[in-house]
Amino acid sequence: PPSPVRALGDADVADGVFSPSSSLTSSTLTTDGVEVSMSSSSPEPGKFSYSVKITNRSDRAVQLVGRRFTIQSTGESYQNVVSGSGVTNRRPVIDPGCSFSYVSNAPLSVTERGRESGVAARMKGAYLYVRVGDEENVREAEIGRFHFR
Repeated sequence: PPSPVRALGDADVADGVFSPSSSLTSSTLTTDGVEVSMSSSSPEPGKFSYSVKITNRSDRAVQLVGRRFTIQSTGESYQNVVSGSGVTNRRPVIDPGCSFSYVSNAPLSVTERGRESGVAARMKGAYLYVRVGDEENVREAEIGRFHFR
């Protein structure tokens, strides 16, 4: 796989100074009828994963065609930008009222500042999708920021 691109990160993550409301381990956002719910977990020390549930609350079927995430480890001034076609090597179609879910691992390096703050990293981004029948108009369903602890 290609190496991730790096971009300037968020100052609070770089500093390792989080308010309680800015260090949540889950998020749910709805963009144009597509709801994205994300949550992180650490099944064992040093191992991180995240759960995704994408629900189509619109009146037309949608197809997931890609994703773009940024992940920034606490104490680092840059974030990794990861993007690609499809989702888990698929391009699922989600009918109205239905959901698509999966769990993935997040290979994170926990810095000293991350251990001190109790927050290992922040993730945010978007899923790319099209409405079935309108495949030329790629849209974004935003992922609200959430954190790995």
